[in-house]
Parts: sequence; structure tokens; C-alpha cells
Amino acid sequence: MTTIYLTASDAPVASIDGPARTVHATILPWDSVANTSAGPTRFARGSVNITAAQNVAWLMEHDRNRLVGYGASFLDTPAALVGTFHAPDNWDTELQAAHMRSGWSVGVDVIQASTDRDGVLVVSKAVLREVSSVSVPAWDAARTISTP
Repeated sequence: MTTIYLTASDAPVASIDGPARTVHATILPWDSVANTSAGPTRFARGSVNITAAQNVAWLMEHDRNRLVGYGASFLDTPAALVGTFHAPDNWDTELQAAHMRSGWSVGVDVIQASTDRDGVLVVSKAVLREVSSVSVPAWDAARTISTP
């Protein structure tokens, strides 16, 4: 099992609702190649398993010591995996720092993958562990649309 970090989204589908302390974002586009910690990588639609939304951490820059909140729900759309995250009321410092970072990135454990003829890692089965607010996403369009 390999853990890789994929900074993602082909479309700027993200927003933060300040009073509700939630964020909605396109976190992983399907069938789109990005340069990850494992090299060029593409995820097949439906390849990411989420055992329980509340077990998916929302972190800052993949730093496990900088927890912002947890997953609330996920939706597998034809174009991408979309997630909703929630920050508890007492976690203001990290939530404010997350608002300053407009990019998104995911950390997954790859369970099953192959390499295509172009050398791209094609993931067919993975488990989502965390989603991070990041300063520089692999796809420039992976941005938060609005903040409170």
C-alpha cells in the first residue's frame, strides 16, 4: 500500500460557509493526470473508497499536526469526487489559516493501480485518508471560490 498526495481539481468548485464552518470542494477529478508524490497519476471514476466521512481529516498542507476539521459528506459525480468538510467551533486558528490557502489536495492509500503505456500511474482502488488546504495545487483551477 502506497500513500500519495494528489493536489487536484480541474474546476474551481469550492466555497466556504463561515457561519456554518463548512467547506465544499471538488477534491479529485476523475481521469485527469496530475503530477503527484508518486509521479504522473490518474484516478478512475469511483476508485476512491471512503469508509466513513467523519474519519477523513481536513488538514493544512498535509501536516497531521494542523487539523482544521473532518469530512461531513462526499459525492461521486461524473466529473469528480466532491467533499464537504466541517471545522468545530473552537478551531479558529487553523480555520482562518485554511481560508488563506485557496488550493486543495488529497492524501490517499493506493490499494490497486497499474501503469499505462505513457508511464502514468492509473489508480483503480484507493482509500481517502485526508484532504488538505494547500497554497499551490497541481491544477491552478483547484481554488476556493469564496470565503467568509
